[in-house]
Amino acid sequence: MSNLNSSFRNTNKFKTYCELELILTEKSDRPIDKIQSMLALIRSLWQNAIAIITKESELKIWQKQDHQGHIHWHVYDPWSGESVSFVSEETMYHWIENRYCR
Repeated sequence: MSNLNSSFRNTNKFKTYCELELILTEKSDRPIDKIQSMLALIRSLWQNAIAIITKESELKIWQKQDHQGHIHWHVYDPWSGESVSFVSEETMYHWIENRYCR
């Protein structure tokens, strides 16, 4: 291929010739680069799957007392990212039952 003149190398005809002859012209055409790209994609998919599987699914429930001494109940759902507050424990449990125990 070294005897081809440089003006022919820069044309679409040259690229077509290389494709027909299965000549690798671009770095991204090399099999090792394609394999590395596929491995990177698989690695990314695997990491996302592990993150989903290991994500905590239990509700976080806690109570806080305001400056007047009133108790407030808080619920955080790590799956939805939703955080809700209630003025009574009963209301909080009612919300949880309606939302998750259907």
